[in-house]
Amino acid sequence: MECEVLSGRGRVKLIHEGKELIVPPYPKLMHPPQELPSEAVAELKWDGYNVRTLRFDGEIVSLLRGGRIDEKTAKMIKEFYGDNILRFFEKHPNLILCGEVIGKKTMAGYKNVEFDYLIFDIMDLKKEEEERFLGLHEKLKLISDYGFHYVGNIGIFKDLKTLMEEMKKLPPTSEGIEGVVVKTIDGKNIFKLRYDMHLDIFSDKIVGKDKKIHKRKEDEEIFVHFIQGYPEEELGLKRGISPKEFNKLEGMIESLYSLKSKEEIISKSKEITEYMYSLLLESGDFDEEMQKKLYSEVKRYVGKHVGKAIKKKGEQMQKP
Repeated sequence: MECEVLSGRGRVKLIHEGKELIVPPYPKLMHPPQELPSEAVAELKWDGYNVRTLRFDGEIVSLLRGGRIDEKTAKMIKEFYGDNILRFFEKHPNLILCGEVIGKKTMAGYKNVEFDYLIFDIMDLKKEEEERFLGLHEKLKLISDYGFHYVGNIGIFKDLKTLMEEMKKLPPTSEGIEGVVVKTIDGKNIFKLRYDMHLDIFSDKIVGKDKKIHKRKEDEEIFVHFIQGYPEEELGLKRGISPKEFNKLEGMIESLYSLKSKEEIISKSKEITEYMYSLLLESGDFDEEMQKKLYSEVKRYVGKHVGKAIKKKGEQMQKP
């Protein structure tokens, strides 16, 4: 089984005995807008690692978020769910399980759990990528029918204020919970709401090593909030990047990985940098000094992807 990583976000091409399959990445989780677009379920956000599991050419494959095949985790998932996972993919070959891996035997390093694979989403490869996830009720039925473990949720909400009040009842980070992931019932919008995003409300939830939270500089704070899709009015950021703008940006970044030379990658990166910087300036009111700092943040962000793309290109050239 070969795996070609097509983007820094984790889009991959699986190749086996002449057959190929493109597996879309799990999307970047944005911060919730000031008002929810529609009714949404708040699912628990566990401190583990994100794994997509599917069947390709008769073999169960697990992919880490960045796109690498994880044979050890695939083996543990098969042992954990046994015949259930085989029956699931026999009946639903076009579906992909998305779950959080936790446990002593895993990279997550839990103390009280040997192993678990908690399902939070199910992708359908036959659907358009923007509508890739099954809705809540269809997802929960499949999880129940096949005896899978669900991440759990704290209810369905129409507004963020009520949701955050309910979050105050959740366990602290020491029990593996980082906050919630908010999803509209139709599965089309996904946002994250971690404890550390609202320290004024959830400071008591963060314990142990998690209390050592990095205090970002103002330019870092503006940039991070912009990318996560929400404003920071006190710092001059009037809005975050829109889903449409983010999809375009993500497509431009993914294109770096298909270019044929280092020169082409660097040339494309300049275009991406200018596009991203112009969006950022349009989204707020910043003085000249802050503009220079934000430009540096944009260059740093794009530069990470340039480095990965150049490294990948070098690895490809070294192959016999």
